[in-house]
Amino acid sequence: MILPSQAETLKSLYAVWRLLRGDRSAVSLLEEGPEGFVKSFFAAALVLPFWLLHEWMLLSDERVAGGLPFLFAIEGLTYGISWLAFPVAMTFVAEALGRSQHYFRHIVVWNWAVVIQAAFAVPVAALAGAAEVAALGGILLLVQIAIFVYQWYLTRVALQVDSFPAVGIVLMAWVLDLLVAGVGHSMIVG
Repeated sequence: MILPSQAETLKSLYAVWRLLRGDRSAVSLLEEGPEGFVKSFFAAALVLPFWLLHEWMLLSDERVAGGLPFLFAIEGLTYGISWLAFPVAMTFVAEALGRSQHYFRHIVVWNWAVVIQAAFAVPVAALAGAAEVAALGGILLLVQIAIFVYQWYLTRVALQVDSFPAVGIVLMAWVLDLLVAGVGHSMIVG
């Protein structure tokens, strides 16, 4: 894997932060070609601590029953597949929409944006789970809605599609995440 430099990583995160603030021109800061595509998967390493915190919050006797090595193996596999499922599905969707020329840019933007999303969502989820305060559950719902809107916006900008296809793509991404997580969960507790 080609790793991005620290400067490239910071520039990419800055670009998706600017996109979050509505600056469409920030897409030009990202490396869009095949090399940028590969480098964008480094975001998985940056999201990993947030994901580990989330998984730690979900630990239960039922999940650990098969042993920690088994749990880590399945969860690690699930994490890796979750990073690959959407880009694979998007190769077909981008072609069907006649947007193959924007595929790399879309995945680059999407991958780096997950870092921003995790930085917002996981701490709120951790607080909501730990405090068991109903208001925090409402805040978590608002964060999830905000992430959906952000992903919709990113898809519109990076893939250059209208609102309706962008909604479909974001829903597809969420369904893929749920399917991958569900299969992983069923292997652990099944």
